[in-house]
Amino acid sequence: MRALAIAAVIAMSSPASGQPGLSPPKPDGHSKQRSAALALTVLGTLAPAGLKLAFEDTVEPATMWRIAGVSAILLPSAGHWYAGRFLTVGLGIRFVGLTLASAFPDSEDRVPRFALVMLACGTGVIADLATVSDAVDAWNRRHAPTLAPMKVGDGYGVAIGGQW
Repeated sequence: MRALAIAAVIAMSSPASGQPGLSPPKPDGHSKQRSAALALTVLGTLAPAGLKLAFEDTVEPATMWRIAGVSAILLPSAGHWYAGRFLTVGLGIRFVGLTLASAFPDSEDRVPRFALVMLACGTGVIADLATVSDAVDAWNRRHAPTLAPMKVGDGYGVAIGGQW
């Protein structure tokens, strides 16, 4: 009877979380969704243009460009923030591009500075869009409950593990 109970526990168990890649976690109602993260990233990318159009007539132009610029640097990472990653490769690329552009001397011709910022923003957005699904999958793997057999004293039991 004891051997039958042990066999049943082992048969019903799933891989431990220390074995990533063996089987993806099953949605349990608490998992993050790839589509939501992707939507947040796309909306965060479009938000600066929307802010500029919405408040263009009511806010001083210099202030509006600052607001749009800061939101263009930060908001495309919103999908990663949803997935629990706050510092992303895309955010780093955009920040470095802004830092390098601010190192250019002020002159009448601002095209090189603007082009560098746009290149960095575009590259950073592409990096965030390319990696947002992986961020969601990593969050789901870290937070998926697991069930595994365990040895307890002279007998066996079932362990439930997870991170909430």
